[in-house]
Amino acid sequence: MIGIGYAAIVIVCLSGVIGRYLYTRIPRSKSGVELTRDQVASERQTLLGEISVATGFTPAEIDARLATDPVPHTGSMLASFRSLLAQDVARRRALRRFRQFLATHGTSGVTLNRTTLHQVSRLASREAALTQQARMLEATHRIFKFWHVAHRPVAVTALITVVVHVAVVVALGATWFR
Repeated sequence: MIGIGYAAIVIVCLSGVIGRYLYTRIPRSKSGVELTRDQVASERQTLLGEISVATGFTPAEIDARLATDPVPHTGSMLASFRSLLAQDVARRRALRRFRQFLATHGTSGVTLNRTTLHQVSRLASREAALTQQARMLEATHRIFKFWHVAHRPVAVTALITVVVHVAVVVALGATWFR
């Protein structure tokens, strides 16, 4: 019985990592409340404006430099999950290229200082993440709902098997308190 419980715990842990990844792909405010599409668009425009002010580039130029795959994947859940992972890699590459561009070109030929470059990189990272999250929101919700259906029964199984195991061990008299 403890073997089943242990296997269930391992599955729950691995599933928890996947669930956490999916949870972070849903755009949220600082208070943790899920953002609407309008709120995401508003925050994106604010971030693009702040980056524009700091760098001197237009919001359209910044958006073009941070752009990744503009088309959301609407296929199967597994294909959508692979698309999420691929877009994460593409977003990181676009951010790295953007940082390198800013470090070498700066504003009108003047390179940005280190503090400003770090601040702009952080803002660009948030903007790119919001763009990706908004684009893949329906697919993420669909995968997350399926994840809940698969994760909960395994977690309950793990809990029940461990509780039964402990109860049997204590009933047989094998305790630490002899």
